[in-house]
Amino acid sequence: MAPQRIFLDLPGEVRRAIYDAYFIEDGGYVYNFKTRKLEARDRNGAKQPIDHALRLTCKQVAHETHGLALNVNIIHFAADYSDEMRVKAACTHFSLYSRVWTPAEVLRGRDDEDEDDDNEEDDDDDQHQQAQQGQQDQQGQLDEPPIPYVEEDESDTVLCGFTEAILEEAIQEFPRAESFLRAVLSNDRTVVPKRERNDWGPPRSYIHRTILRVYELALKYNTFPQHWYPADPNVHFYHKDHEHWAPARLLPYLKKYPTWCYIPPGPKNEELRPFIYSIKQTEEHWERPRYRDLDGHTQYTEGKYRFSAAAAAIKFLSQFPIHFRRHLRRIHLNEHSISVSMPETHGHGLIEYCQENRHLRIERRADMWRTVFQTPCTNREMGAPNTS
Repeated sequence: MAPQRIFLDLPGEVRRAIYDAYFIEDGGYVYNFKTRKLEARDRNGAKQPIDHALRLTCKQVAHETHGLALNVNIIHFAADYSDEMRVKAACTHFSLYSRVWTPAEVLRGRDDEDEDDDNEEDDDDDQHQQAQQGQQDQQGQLDEPPIPYVEEDESDTVLCGFTEAILEEAIQEFPRAESFLRAVLSNDRTVVPKRERNDWGPPRSYIHRTILRVYELALKYNTFPQHWYPADPNVHFYHKDHEHWAPARLLPYLKKYPTWCYIPPGPKNEELRPFIYSIKQTEEHWERPRYRDLDGHTQYTEGKYRFSAAAAAIKFLSQFPIHFRRHLRRIHLNEHSISVSMPETHGHGLIEYCQENRHLRIERRADMWRTVFQTPCTNREMGAPNTS
């Protein structure tokens, strides 16, 4: 009588073929924004139950199939929308000004140590205008955070917060920004990018990373003019009078919340509080009626604010240890709609995961008509009705 053969007696190549047939899903895995879990899909996109019962057979099978489901399936992320996520996405988008441009503001400031009352009144007016901006937003179109620029007033004296030595150290990492930094250091106030003008130099994401590095070096070597700091060193850095002027306390938050940060729905996140300076950066603004129109009718906030597929993928990958991420092989990102917080820069957040896993391949597809050509690109277009 021939001896009875069992599954583990099969050659390893045959067992691997069986494992692949068992774990491969025709539609791969899809990330669900609402549940924040992966779902299996068939070739028609219908949801399928995830069945990994084979791994419970014995220890050897569990060892041989460890991470195989992630290895053989494509993980899909899309710029999906949900009402719960909309509030978080809107707050994150409108805090972009503070998170991206605060380092640029402290790298160069006015020489006069005391501001007069006129300047304070102007600042209050600017904040009021920013809080009222975009009352005509239409569904599917995003307001973009305002980008500050230095007014060309020759009567003002401007100080620079970094030195030639810091510039030389920064351009070792960011050589394409050398002309930009030298122009700032030479007191050329026309180099800060305006939305209405583009010199076709390094992309904005490159300049932003350069500025953050210079900001970090200026803090390291203590080159900021002393009167830029609050009078009381113990004041909390988001105090209404000194919200942007304590670099040592603000730097960790600038690194923790880059442009691709993703905040899932849930309890209010107080960690974004340091970047709040206007009503449009608060959750309360997006959870209740925003204003009354000229006819006295209550108008509610509109627009489908959503995080990018890249931001969701980065958040997903950051929640797992490296030994889990090393099993991944293919990720597909579907950017089919306008998303918040400069989505063109979000690919930078995926670089570290590609470096730690050389077998990982990430494919990012964007609907150019919806994500580029319909995106407001000037200050005049922000808040304007979508007439296309």
